[in-house]
Amino acid sequence: PEKINGKYLVIHRVHDSVCADFVNSLDFSKEKITECIEMLWPRRGMWDEEKVGIAAPPIKTKYGWLMLYHGVSDKTIYRVGAVLLNKDNPTEIISRSANPILEPSKEYERAGVVSNVVFPCGAIVRGETLFIYYGGADSTIAVATVPMEYVLKSLE
Repeated sequence: PEKINGKYLVIHRVHDSVCADFVNSLDFSKEKITECIEMLWPRRGMWDEEKVGIAAPPIKTKYGWLMLYHGVSDKTIYRVGAVLLNKDNPTEIISRSANPILEPSKEYERAGVVSNVVFPCGAIVRGETLFIYYGGADSTIAVATVPMEYVLKSLE
């Protein structure tokens, strides 16, 4: 793990928002998370208006840290969005996707144990492609790919 100004950044969720805390150690038997530096919150009237949660560890890019997240609408539809975080202070959002980058469209995402869900669980970059691993309707696992430059341009 990479340190930010000599500390680790732990990203977690409190209620319906994504928070962060800086800690000296990742040994949580000795180090406690005591703060909620609010990073990401629901946006009323938008696709992520009920709650948000982190999807995968942020990915360092030349523009900053790319962080994927899930957002839930008032109709309980789970979608995936992206934020670009400041490289030196990742608690600061540079930009946030106005529209989701992934939403339920396939039958296996729309119908299942919980309908209308794409729930991201991890992401990696291979070459110039972003691979997003996600659950569909709580009944299947899938991967979506998108050019990394496309995601980054959507955050300009």
